Amino acid sequence: MGGGLVSPYERVGTLDQETQTWTPFTLCYSTWFAFGTFFRQFIYFQPRAPSTRVLTLVWWLLVIVVAAHYVANLASFFTLRGLHSVATIKSVYDLPDQNQITYTSLYGGSTWAFFRDAQSESLQRVYSVMYNRASESRILSSTQGIEEVLQSQGSFGFLMEEPSLEYTTERNCELKQLGGTVGSRDYAIALQQDSPYLDYFNDALYAIRESGQLQALRDMWWRQRRGGGQCSSRFLAAEPSAITPEVELDDLSGPLLLVGVGAGLALVLALLECCFYAAVSASSKGNDLGSEMSQQVSQAFTTSPSSHLPLTRQAKL
Repeated sequence: MGGGLVSPYERVGTLDQETQTWTPFTLCYSTWFAFGTFFRQFIYFQPRAPSTRVLTLVWWLLVIVVAAHYVANLASFFTLRGLHSVATIKSVYDLPDQNQITYTSLYGGSTWAFFRDAQSESLQRVYSVMYNRASESRILSSTQGIEEVLQSQGSFGFLMEEPSLEYTTERNCELKQLGGTVGSRDYAIALQQDSPYLDYFNDALYAIRESGQLQALRDMWWRQRRGGGQCSSRFLAAEPSAITPEVELDDLSGPLLLVGVGAGLALVLALLECCFYAAVSASSKGNDLGSEMSQQVSQAFTTSPSSHLPLTRQAKL
């Protein structure tokens, strides 16, 4: 501690001592004192001067603030631990490999039938989870599934057809789409067999698709009209940094500023202690104040912890 070098009250003993010694607050012992007190180890030498006690108080305030900050972040980590699994889910194929998010689809609907009849092993595992969940609770309408997603706060996913999913996420910004589409299928218009209108329909649909008119109609009804286009993005960001907040140096700017102010205050107190002690010592010895101050400064920077100083009366603050 720097205050231990400047303050004379860390370098004098009591009157019943034959010699006076300097409290050994060297760099090595100060480091041991800081960490030893933190881990509640035995510390033989304790601060005696007000300046070094203020510095010790500031150190413990820093320890308390950092510990509280760590505990708060640890609690936040355990609270959001379930959401971290979202960062590892890129598509529906990743759902069977995690157990933090439950999921299902509309019971008996086309999405349910798609997973039931799928040939992929991963999709069959998804259907097994959905089938087991249906024995306990079933989603009988898309509205019910959406409400359960909103109430689960990230622990439940509802599998829907992409057109319905896009229409919903364009109007409710609390809902997000995770991953792309699986098993894309096209809608068709059924006509009577050998209908003379079949070629006309095919040619017309092909023309409006190639001209971009079909996509423009979809954008108009999905993303513009009837409340569409309210959300900036309908896809869920799957980066871990979007879920887990990082601790930056700015978060500790307050405690570090407190340490700087405390260290400055301790140094000022140590200088005042040195001046006060020199004034009292000069008055008792009849010496000049300047020479006494010079002697105190010389002792502060030249005396080693193992050296002994001449016995003088310790001035009371």
